[in-house]
Amino acid sequence: YHNIIDDEFYDNACHLSLTHKASVFDNQIALLKRNFSIGMGLEPGHILITFDDGYKNNIEVALPIMERHAVCATFFVPACYFESSEMLWVDKMLLWLSHVPSGTYQIVSELITIDNRASRKKAFETVWAGLVNDYSTKQQILEDMEQAFCFTRLEIEEAFFKQRFEPLNREDIDHL
Repeated sequence: YHNIIDDEFYDNACHLSLTHKASVFDNQIALLKRNFSIGMGLEPGHILITFDDGYKNNIEVALPIMERHAVCATFFVPACYFESSEMLWVDKMLLWLSHVPSGTYQIVSELITIDNRASRKKAFETVWAGLVNDYSTKQQILEDMEQAFCFTRLEIEEAFFKQRFEPLNREDIDHL
């Protein structure tokens, strides 16, 4: 898993990848628990639940659900969060593509039109394909996004932003 978001914040139009509603995750954990042994072992018939990327929702939303079901998981937290509170570059791109106002933007040499969920998804696929073909464009893409529409001007509810895009820090981990 990557992100588990409270149902109240989940808007299918703005979640382009790797995000699940809390209620869906709760149902998935119940289903997994009925059919498998969930734990830290890798024996046949056992599963291991993991979380990547280390955002606040991992411990604020997912962990209480897992505790209620008495299951455990492994949380991978990027070491860069101990030096900076900046989100991962790929999530910064997802943030922009999910929340930039409708319009046409030039990102690297591509004109990208955003006006609905389908066009946002297509824009993400276009940007991602460009990165796969030439990873060296990563910084240019982020700069073009910033120039086309500043990240700080994106309209995002503060509580949602904290849950989805604020990385875990040392204090969060120490409280576990």
